[in-house]
Amino acid sequence: ERWVAITDPRMLGIAANATEPFELVASKGNTARAILQNLPPGEYDGITARFRFKAGVDANGGIDLDDRVVYVSNLHNWFMVAHLVADKWVLDLEKACGERDGYVITILIENGEYIMFLDGEEMGRYKTPSTRIIRPQISTGQGPTSFDQVRLRKKS
Repeated sequence: ERWVAITDPRMLGIAANATEPFELVASKGNTARAILQNLPPGEYDGITARFRFKAGVDANGGIDLDDRVVYVSNLHNWFMVAHLVADKWVLDLEKACGERDGYVITILIENGEYIMFLDGEEMGRYKTPSTRIIRPQISTGQGPTSFDQVRLRKKS
C-alpha cells in the first residue's frame, strides 16, 4: 500500500481524538492552518484529505503546499486552485462543484506537474519544480472546517 494514513491529530498540531474528524476554525477574513509536522519516514508525492463544512456557514477548506493551494469554498460550491506570487494568492482555477456532504481533495506530483482531483475527478494540472511533498498543510478560511482521511502517498 502506497498510501499512509495520518491518524494522529498531534502530527498536525491539533489536540483532538484520533477517532473523530479534526476541526480547524478561522474567524471571518482569516485563515487557520495545521502543518503536517514530522512526516512518517519516506518520501511522498501525494496527499489527500476529506473536508466537511457546517450547513449554512461560509467557509473554505483545502490543502496548501509550498507554492500552491487547492481548496473548496462551500459558500458558492467552488473548487479552486491558486498559486503564490509576491506574497499574494493568484487564482488559477475556479470550477463549480455542487453542494456535497463532503469533498475529497487529492494532489499528486507526477512528471513535473501537480495533478489536482476532487472526489476522484481530475480538475487540473500545473507545472511544478517539486518532486515530493515536503511541508503540507490543511487549511480553512472564513469559518470552521472539519477534515479526516488525511493520507500521504509514498513515492514509488
